[in-house]
Amino acid sequence: MRASERLRGATAAEHKAAEVRLDAASILNGSLMVSGFAKMISTHYQVWSAVADWWPEEVSAEPQARSFLRHMVAQLRLDLEVGGIDMPPALSLQLATESAAAAARYGALYVLRGSTLGGTMINRKLEDCTALNGLSSFHFHAACAALPGKEWPAFLRELNASVQTEQEQAQAVAGAKAVFGLYLI
Repeated sequence: MRASERLRGATAAEHKAAEVRLDAASILNGSLMVSGFAKMISTHYQVWSAVADWWPEEVSAEPQARSFLRHMVAQLRLDLEVGGIDMPPALSLQLATESAAAAARYGALYVLRGSTLGGTMINRKLEDCTALNGLSSFHFHAACAALPGKEWPAFLRELNASVQTEQEQAQAVAGAKAVFGLYLI
C-alpha cells in the first residue's frame, strides 16, 4: 500500500472530526458567522504555527517546507489582524524531534498540504457567507487558492517515493495524527 493511501485511511476519522470542528458545513451552505470564521482562522493559526515552530531548521525531506509553512502562518496572522481577532494561545506539536524522522514530517505535511486543497474550495465559498461581507479579504484561503494545482500531486509522488517501509508509514501516520490532534483540541 502506498503511503498516501495508508495516510488517507488511517486519518479519515480525524479528518472528518476536524471538518466538523472547523464548521465546514456552515462554510458550504453560506451560513458561517464572523465568530465561526474567527474560530477557524485561530485554529488554523495555532496548528500551522505549531508545525512551523516544530519544523527543524535543516531537513532534506521537502526542502521548501519551512518557507511554505512560514508563508502560510504569515497569511493567517494577516487574517487575525484584519479581522480584529485576538492572537490565540500557542500550541506545540508533541512529536519528539528524534522520532520525527522524515516520514513523520511527511505525515505532518500531508495534513497541512491537504488542508490547502480544502482552503482553495473554501476561498470560493467564503464570499457566499453574507455575515463575512464586512471582512476585506481572506489571506490564508487566497494563499491556498494561489498554490499551483500541480503541487498536491507532486507532493504525493514525493511522499510515496520517500515513505515506503512499514516503519516509515507508521511514522507518517503518527505525524499526521499529531497534527490532526492539534485541530481537535
